[in-house]
Amino acid sequence: MPDLPAYQDSLSALAESRLLIARPLLAADERRVQRLAGYIDGMRFKGLEQLYTYLDAAIESYSSIPKLADLAFLVRRVRADFETALEATLSGYQGVASDAMRDVMEIEGLLLDFAAHPANAKEWLRADRKMLVGKYGPGAVRDRLKAAGIAPYANEGFEPIDYWGHSQALHVTPHRMGLSERGPEADDMFPLFADLGFIEMFEHGHRILWAIEMLRVIGLGLPEEYTPLTPRDAFDAAYERTHEMQVIVIAFIEGPQVLLERLNREPTASEILNYVRDELKRLSPRAGEE
Repeated sequence: MPDLPAYQDSLSALAESRLLIARPLLAADERRVQRLAGYIDGMRFKGLEQLYTYLDAAIESYSSIPKLADLAFLVRRVRADFETALEATLSGYQGVASDAMRDVMEIEGLLLDFAAHPANAKEWLRADRKMLVGKYGPGAVRDRLKAAGIAPYANEGFEPIDYWGHSQALHVTPHRMGLSERGPEADDMFPLFADLGFIEMFEHGHRILWAIEMLRVIGLGLPEEYTPLTPRDAFDAAYERTHEMQVIVIAFIEGPQVLLERLNREPTASEILNYVRDELKRLSPRAGEE
């Protein structure tokens, strides 16, 4: 097989004849290189490596448990969703990363539903389109999880705000949202925009691992001793750090309006920073321990 030109060389050649096609590809490549260099030695990649390792072990485990073997493809799909989200985050396609995490949310709901109602797994595998859309649509699944007392769906005042946010980003609306930005040429809406994809991956990684493990333990017959499939200390550390970043991002976005209503006037920059600090302390109390 002849040696192929480097990707960057091919992009440069494409730009000479097909500039409109090449321009977003060039922007994606430039953004990917920049973001990869910034994250390569950090805890986020260490955490994702452990997540991938855990998902690979879960695929193998599900495949070896008779009651779960037919569902192993769902864990493979989750694995692919995280690969998609990582590539999209690095190259600047935040909307694609958001869509992938919406898929993970729907699988999370199904796995928890199967854990709470084991007979539903076999029914779902044989379901026609009408049943998939009706009984096993995301809203119907959330209602069953609420009735079964499974957190957070059964928590008082729970609303699926996260899912709604992803759905709003997926569907066309007149509102411009960070999660709906769909190209590498779009400007970062704020300095922490590049981290949104990692915030999403670790938030939904944390949730999907819990769902995978709950169903796995039930599939094993509720053994007296439980052992995690693989270590997840690096993943947990990255989850905690990105959760702190999530609190900061939301506080910066919501802070001006919250303080405007609270103070009856436009807040100062100092007051907004204090609000962000207080929210971080309230929602991520360990943030100040380091």
